[in-house]
Amino acid sequence: MTDKKEQIDLIYAQIIEKLKDGHRPHIEIDGELFEQITKKWQKVLDGQKGQQVGLSELNKVFFILDHARSPQRGLTPLFCQTLDEISEGPTESNETLIFTLGAAIKHIVELSQVSGNLIHYEFIEVLKKRLRNTKNPEILEWILRLIESMGRQGIKLQKEVRQAKPSILKALNPHSRAGRQIIDLLERQWSSYVP
Repeated sequence: MTDKKEQIDLIYAQIIEKLKDGHRPHIEIDGELFEQITKKWQKVLDGQKGQQVGLSELNKVFFILDHARSPQRGLTPLFCQTLDEISEGPTESNETLIFTLGAAIKHIVELSQVSGNLIHYEFIEVLKKRLRNTKNPEILEWILRLIESMGRQGIKLQKEVRQAKPSILKALNPHSRAGRQIIDLLERQWSSYVP
């Protein structure tokens, strides 16, 4: 059996090579790989509380999850913990938050749509908190993209989305401009949901 770190690194490298060759790889996540991913993810989050474990390892996990063939169950608590505990600031933290949001679209939103189940309340609450506290325009844009992918369930975040709308002056930043456009689109969609 390959060492846990080596297997994640090996799969990560394989995905990079396939992308360089112009292919969009789809990774089948079996039980063993799923366990390795969740253990690595939790170890990195625990490391954020004092140990020396880098976010670059967590970014590899999200990269693999983003290229998974199908959404995986049981990841919502880790997504919530990540979005709750990783602070904005250094470039690496911001990248990790963006990768987290991208992977959450597949493993929370798509899973919800496929299964017909509602998105967990805990995840909605973490998104509300992020919307209220996010200062980075790119992170805000990714949160809004995730909310847009939620369809009707996104209306649960309507108040926070409207409060997060960047001003016209901030729209000079391309991410703020994209955020305003997504919010405008969401408001039009939501107006059709309300009788």
